[in-house]
Amino acid sequence: MPKPIALVAALVAALIATKLSRTDAGSASKSTTTMTVVNSTVKKFKVVPKTTAENWELKTAIDAWVLRERDEINMFGDARGTKYEFGSPLVNGKGERVNDKYDYIAYTRKDSPWEKNIYPAHWGPVPMAQTKDYVKLPNAYGFGSSTLAKWIQDHLDEDAAASQAAETTKDDDDA
Repeated sequence: MPKPIALVAALVAALIATKLSRTDAGSASKSTTTMTVVNSTVKKFKVVPKTTAENWELKTAIDAWVLRERDEINMFGDARGTKYEFGSPLVNGKGERVNDKYDYIAYTRKDSPWEKNIYPAHWGPVPMAQTKDYVKLPNAYGFGSSTLAKWIQDHLDEDAAASQAAETTKDDDDA
């Protein structure tokens, strides 16, 4: 017996391949309507190696990247609209959670897009010593330690003050 997901995928593929048309009453012309699907492929389940165990820095970087790219990717780092064999790349056919989200993303995204420096260069290096707590970072920087959150907020405040001072100077020059 075919799997229900395979049947749905075959039906969607058939609908996409076939143009649905209707004839307007009293007119010899036909108008055509087509359906589009973002991503109609179904990704097969695969057990991925465990690599991120206690690497909080990597997990924080992945979270920030997923948050920044949320319009283009889903929560697993795949293209929006990606379908999975068992509904999630983390769960096997028996409903058991087998894969860790971070291990899955690190395994499937070999290009490591989260490693790009996301902070402005003039902020300097990220603080090396950080606490082991886990908080939401300011703006769309994801999650990380409260030390990192304070570092980001301090730099955002400095940038806002510098921008305000520049505006004031410009207004004085114009007068």
